[in-house]
Amino acid sequence: MIDVHAHILPQVDDGSGSIEETLSMLSISYAEGFRTVIATPHYIPGSSHKNTTELKEILDRVREAAKERFPDLFLCLGQEVYYFDGIVEALRKGEALTMAGSQYVLVEFPIQISWKAMYQGMRNLLNGGYHPIAAHVERYGALQEEARLQELKQAGVMLQMNYHSLEGSPLNRRARWCRKQILNGTIDLLGTDCHHAKMRSPEITEAMRWLEKKCPQERIQELVQQKAEEIIKNTM
Repeated sequence: MIDVHAHILPQVDDGSGSIEETLSMLSISYAEGFRTVIATPHYIPGSSHKNTTELKEILDRVREAAKERFPDLFLCLGQEVYYFDGIVEALRKGEALTMAGSQYVLVEFPIQISWKAMYQGMRNLLNGGYHPIAAHVERYGALQEEARLQELKQAGVMLQMNYHSLEGSPLNRRARWCRKQILNGTIDLLGTDCHHAKMRSPEITEAMRWLEKKCPQERIQELVQQKAEEIIKNTM
């Protein structure tokens, strides 16, 4: 399994607070079946954050610390980029990072963004030569209409949903909506969006239990591995 959305790098954003917590998070990920994790620290324009050189150095330290405990765990680097007008230029300059050096970009928007503004933002990335991945699509009111999700997919946008959003009672409105999108084949990728070892951890047992009960194995593999491999290999 491949996790495409994980805030595992220590002391770079609101995710892991230390190398010890990072190793605890990776231990959980490994036990859940992940063998590749793309670290996706936040990139928020105008905020104080580590530059790309610093992020690569931190990832190298995490790899070194993790290699004895998890010798077959592959770690690579991306970012969860908060959309802004200069996003294409920042990506071209290497100030913001694509996913594992590919042309794919994990992008998030303000939760209350309008459909028109989100679609225009995605078109801007596509016209710039990038393949957008919409992070945690379940959070946006503008995307609650399935026709809009399909319009994004037809334009060339990949849709990522968080594992934890599949959890909970069938009476839970969000869980019900998310499960429907999985069963309809609308969602391309699942990610943990993990931030810590305890709260918002990479533990996905309940979500996987539901997937294994409701989805054929081919569909599960597409969600947890196949599409993510396309990103890392930079194929469409």
